[in-house]
Amino acid sequence: EAAPLVRRLVAKVNSQSWMSTQTTAYSLLAISKYTEQSKPAGGNTKVEYTVNKGRAEKISFSKAMLQEVLQLEHEAKGEINIVNASSTELYAQLILSGQPLIDSLSTKSASGITLKVDYLDLENRPIDIACLNQGTDFKVIVTVGNPGVSNIRNIALTQIFPSGWEIRNSRMEEGAAKHEEDQPEYRDIRDDRVYSYFDLNRGQSKRLVILLHASYSGKFFHPAVSVEAMYDHNIRGIEPGRWVEVMQEN
Repeated sequence: EAAPLVRRLVAKVNSQSWMSTQTTAYSLLAISKYTEQSKPAGGNTKVEYTVNKGRAEKISFSKAMLQEVLQLEHEAKGEINIVNASSTELYAQLILSGQPLIDSLSTKSASGITLKVDYLDLENRPIDIACLNQGTDFKVIVTVGNPGVSNIRNIALTQIFPSGWEIRNSRMEEGAAKHEEDQPEYRDIRDDRVYSYFDLNRGQSKRLVILLHASYSGKFFHPAVSVEAMYDHNIRGIEPGRWVEVMQEN
């Protein structure tokens, strides 16, 4: 009775449709409890596979799941043939991982929320971050707005900074708080990134400030700035990444 439900659940998890963290977690929990109780009928599951019609590899396993590593780095294309040599029903999935050649966050976009990013010096004058002198202190102001008719809860703003910049933690510096504007409900400041979490009522906007310092000379990539409602994938905005440079101090 459970098997058809598990198949539907697995198909949903494997689809490209968005799922919240809670939905994903409970789906995996249900699947894991099912597979924990599943045992191959009549003993071990036996599988035989070949890559590009090469030598056949034979596998025998008793657990509900097996993961096998295939060395495909030098295979430009080809096919994998799998033969189920046992009476147990078998599902095969090919999982590929790697680093994309093109940044998927390279296009500015906004849906259900507005996002604006400004870079200013400490006197509130606009600056060009494409080329900064080493030792420059400046700040980034991210303005997030809710143009809709409903309140937005659990918004996450992610800012990852170039390796040549350092984050100035205003909590640790006397007098730095004067540069602050609106405050998030929670902020997580790490070595190279800042996560901010907050809500926005309809028609409301917030200006969130982070102080920065151009520390190390060189050319660095500034990753995209992203904001999204954590439990509604339709509400999100992206400010594309870009290359920046810190010029060595003479």
